[in-house]
Amino acid sequence: MTEISLKVIFNDVDLAQWITVTKGFTRGIRGEKEITTTNVGNSNGSILLSERYLEKTISMPFVVLKLTLKKQRELSAVLNVDEPKRLIFGDDPDKYYMAMPAQAIDFDELRTYGSGKIDWLCLEPYAFAVGEKTFTNVGNTITVKNNGTYPTPVSFNIESQSDNGFVGD
Repeated sequence: MTEISLKVIFNDVDLAQWITVTKGFTRGIRGEKEITTTNVGNSNGSILLSERYLEKTISMPFVVLKLTLKKQRELSAVLNVDEPKRLIFGDDPDKYYMAMPAQAIDFDELRTYGSGKIDWLCLEPYAFAVGEKTFTNVGNTITVKNNGTYPTPVSFNIESQSDNGFVGD
């Protein structure tokens, strides 16, 4: 297997102390959608009623070098979560997924070498920004731009320097 240089942080822990990601890693381009349509009378085609993204799985093959039982147990403790945690990939460090291992993580062992795969289940199939953005108004307007790939509601904390009487959209 070909190793790739990809830092992986899960639940604020760098997994590089146990595993190295290998060729075959992919996040995909877009998650699967569930699309609901209906037919109207005898007209051709259908009408879109609704659509929603389904959960997404990110498959991450890995190798373990200098494998020991202690390393296996340490890695197991880090990955043993009962709810999604932040998952950050080093090639996109300002984004994170809320993920958790989807299934059992088995790997093949040969003396001090092991290889396997982690399937990360992302119940929300998109990435989130790691940091908050701060905006300062220069006039009477603040424009907030979403650089992400999915429409996202925003939350504002407004600190007024004087009485203003109005905040609106």
